[in-house]
Parts: sequence; C-alpha cells; structure tokens
Amino acid sequence: MQTVSDFFGCHVFSEAVMKQKLPKAVFKDVYAAIHEGKRLDLAAANVVANSMKDWAIELGATHFTHWFQPMTGITAEKHDSFISPTADGGVIMEFSGKELIQGEPDASSFPSGGLRATFEARGYTAWDPTSFAFIKDQVLYIPTAFCSYGGEALDKKTPLLRSMQAINKQGLRILKLFGHDEVKAVRTTVGPEQEYFLIDEALYSKRKDLIYTGRTLFGAKPPKGQELEDHYFGTIKPRVAAFMHDLDKELWELGVLAKTEHNEVAPAQHELAPVFTTTNIAADHNQLTMELMQKIARKHGMVCLLHEKPFAGVNGSGKHNNWSISTDTGVNLLEPGETPYENAQFLLFLCAVIKAVDEYQLIEEGDRIAVGISGGKDSICLLVALKHLQRFYPKRFELEAITVSLGLPGASYDGIQALCNELGVHYTVVETDIGKIIFDERKEKNPCSLCAKMRKGALNDMAEQLGCNKIALGHNKDDVVETFFMSLLYEGRLNCFAPVSFLDRKKLYSIRPLMYVPEWECRSFVNKSDIHIVKNPCLADGNTKRQETKELLAELSLRYDNLQEKVFGAIKRSSLKGWNHEE
Repeated sequence: MQTVSDFFGCHVFSEAVMKQKLPKAVFKDVYAAIHEGKRLDLAAANVVANSMKDWAIELGATHFTHWFQPMTGITAEKHDSFISPTADGGVIMEFSGKELIQGEPDASSFPSGGLRATFEARGYTAWDPTSFAFIKDQVLYIPTAFCSYGGEALDKKTPLLRSMQAINKQGLRILKLFGHDEVKAVRTTVGPEQEYFLIDEALYSKRKDLIYTGRTLFGAKPPKGQELEDHYFGTIKPRVAAFMHDLDKELWELGVLAKTEHNEVAPAQHELAPVFTTTNIAADHNQLTMELMQKIARKHGMVCLLHEKPFAGVNGSGKHNNWSISTDTGVNLLEPGETPYENAQFLLFLCAVIKAVDEYQLIEEGDRIAVGISGGKDSICLLVALKHLQRFYPKRFELEAITVSLGLPGASYDGIQALCNELGVHYTVVETDIGKIIFDERKEKNPCSLCAKMRKGALNDMAEQLGCNKIALGHNKDDVVETFFMSLLYEGRLNCFAPVSFLDRKKLYSIRPLMYVPEWECRSFVNKSDIHIVKNPCLADGNTKRQETKELLAELSLRYDNLQEKVFGAIKRSSLKGWNHEE
C-alpha cells in the first residue's frame, strides 16, 4: 500500500532530487544560490536545465513555463515545448540554462491605453531558485519574478523577495551584535490558512451575483444564529470529504504541506491550514492551493468561492497568516522563551516589528486625508487609487480633495470638479497669488522649490481648516530623483522629500503612497481609467527648473543604464531627512 511519504513531493524538483540528478560541484553551486543568495553562472545553469528537463520528461511533461504572479491577483503562465527541430526533419528535446534563468512573456501585448515603443513595454521573468520547480498538467512550472524593461516590479513576488532580503540583511546585523556569528541567513516564514466556500454547481448557476462577482451580494444570518455547533464542530459531509481527499493528494504531490482541514463558521465554509514554510515558497503554495481548490471542486460537481468578506453581517473567506522570523540554524526570533521580559533578543525583534508596522502604516482607522490635486497624472492617479482603496480597505477613512491655484491665467479646474463629483469626494480650490510672486519676480535660484513650499503651506492651512490629520501627495519615484537633482544643481545642497513626514506646526502627517511607483505606471493607470488630465499652467512656457532637470535626466539616462533606480536606491540608503540610514 502506498503511503503519503511515498509520493509526497514526487512532482517537485526539490533539493533531494537535485542532489541525485546533478553533479556534486553543480549541486554545491545551486545550494549556495538557494541558501546564500550567490549567483549561478550560465554553465551551471545549463547543467541544471538539462537535468530538470530530463526529470520532467520522465514524468510525462512536454512543455515548460515561467510561472509568475502579476498585479491582477492571479497567476500567469505561457507554455513552451521542449522540442527543437533537427536537420533531418525530426525533433529533439532541449532546455537551456538561458531559458531556465530568463523568459520574455512579451509585456508589449498588455493593454496600455495608448501607444508606446515595444522595447519599453517588454517584460522579463527571472527564475527564483529558492522556490522549487514542479510539474502540473504535464507542464514543468518554474517559479519566477516578473519585471519590466526598466527594472520596475510587475508582480507580487519581486517586492516580497526584496523585503525578505532587507530583513535578512538587518536581521544578520542585529544577531552579530548578540554574538551569533554562526547564523548565515534570517528568513521570514508564514503559514497562510485558506478559507473557502463549496457551493453545489446547480445552485451556483442560479445565482447571478456568484457567477458575475464570485461572491454573494445579498445574504442573511442562518436560522439559528450560526452557533458554532451547527457547522464548525459538525462532521465533514461525505461529498466535501471526498473533495478534501483529492485536494490533499494533489497538494502533497506538489510538496504543499497541507496539514489541517475542517468546517469553518459559516454554512458551506471550510478551511485548509498548511505547515508554515519560507514566505516566498508559502506564497507560491497558496497560489497553487487556490487554483487546485477551484479545479477539483468542479470535478465533484461543486464550485469553490474564495471571496473576501463582502460587507458587514455576511461571512467571507480570509487568510490567517501565521508569520514569524527564523534563522537558518532553526531559531525562531519571535519565540519569547520562558522569561520573555529578560530575553533582550526577543524584545528587540518584537519591538522592531511593532515599530515598523506603526510607522509605515500610512492609513489608519478614522483618518481624514486631504489629497493635494494639481490636475496632473500623479495627483489624479493618487485620488482615484485612494477612492478605490476606500471601498475595500477594512479601516474606514475620509477623503478631501484640495487644489492650490497659483492664480495664473488660463487655469481651469472644472475637469477636477467633475471628477470629484463623479467619485463622491468633496473638492476645494484655494485661490492664491503664488504664480505672480514666483513667475513675475523670479528672484530665487530655484523658483520651483519656492513655489512647492508656498503651495504646500497653503495646502496645509486648508487641510487643517477641513479637520484633516493627513495630507496625501502624488509624488512618485521620478519626482524623488528630480527633486534630488534640482536641489543639488540649483541650490547647492542635498535635499529630498521623504515617504512620510510630520508637520509640528499643524499636527499633520504628509504621506506619499506613490513614492515607489514610477511615473509611467501613474500615466498608464490614468489612461486606462479614461480620466482627463489638466495641464499644469506653470509648465506651459517649458522654461522651469523642473523642466530643465527632466531634460537633463533624460539625456543622462541614455548614457547610464537604469539611472533612476540607481539614484533612488542611493537616496533610500542615505541619511537624508526622513529616510532610514542603513549600515
């Protein structure tokens, strides 16, 4: 009789499989890439690719795909076969290291709302060796990250990997202070419990809200008030148990540590809980779990719904993320021990996590946020994004839209007013003579800097009058770099605004939610939303310091690869006001 241990992970190109299939020297290089983050050269990658191909073909695979998680919330893939033509009209099965390491899913095909050069739209997938390849439906799946031609993250894995890298760097630094020189890596771990509903297919087909939205749009409490004994502690129905049995088998073959299954609180609701593992692997496993839940449910004449809580009084499905930090030596850094108040290491890591959550949570319950609106793409993008967030964010907050008019001729804000009316956001225009002061006199070396300070002051005053406690500004990644160069070139000093800053005089926080978003993404978002952009009157003459800086950076970008990312990264690592200094 076959046991779980006999087939667990049989469709995964795991470390154990690599140890059997790869030469010792190559396995050593792959092990170092996985556990130490070292680079894998092309020669070694070719050996890995060939062994991976042979293993996959043995298990019936005919194609491979770079599997990634785009911003849409679902996984994406494009299948390529292993076949290559031969001179005699036949085929051979090939798979190179280059194909393993990098793919090009052709992001030029993505709708952009406008025209752009193909080379600018290209996207690349990069192999993530820390998450093992696997076989599903006769296809070799290679977990990857997805980025644009310019290096911008286009998926959900890239930011995750970057955050894990940052925690590893700082965690090692702290552990060395405690004398733990034997620790080589600090990793985050998570075990995402997945809740879901199982609905009979015939009943599902009668509910248009379930078909069109994937969730209920109406509902009522169950007859008995939904006591726990009604469902949570009830026996698992045979039909559901059969579904769970098939689901477990497929998940175990893919190396997913599915551990606990039970009924959940709501009628027809259930839960699957895995054993925790490294965060990026757990994220990949959760994507697989959700996909297989929906596929296997259909085989049993049911539909699996993964919707979140739609509104108060109606149940939804969430994920309890059991998150922690551990070392490669097996120590849980958030384990309090028997004497937590005396455990300095535990207290330090715990306080660091609490401090990070507190300081970098831009929006909190009860916030009244003033959004500075110039009418350009960035501020419009911010307003629309915050309005979308307002609908689904569990913490309730209010929005106020404010435009500071420079008093320049020809400026009209009717378009912004119409947009705010459509969004249901109160709109205020602050009339000033800043334009006359700045653009008539122009006594400053950098009039754009003075203009920004004066506009910010007027915005702060109005935000305070409207009872706001935060001001949201649409500064993006490009703005950060431009401001840095402007201060350096025209003021002879290093200056830059920060992601979050506090105004003592007004008791206001300035937040910049788009700080890590490049300008082209803001433009693309606005274009897709079919929103009218108002031309900033101060740019009409094309003779501003900001415009000069833009032209200079465009010229420098032709000479230096990835200039924006390099400068932005340097700013992040600097000791400029508002940015954390990293050792």
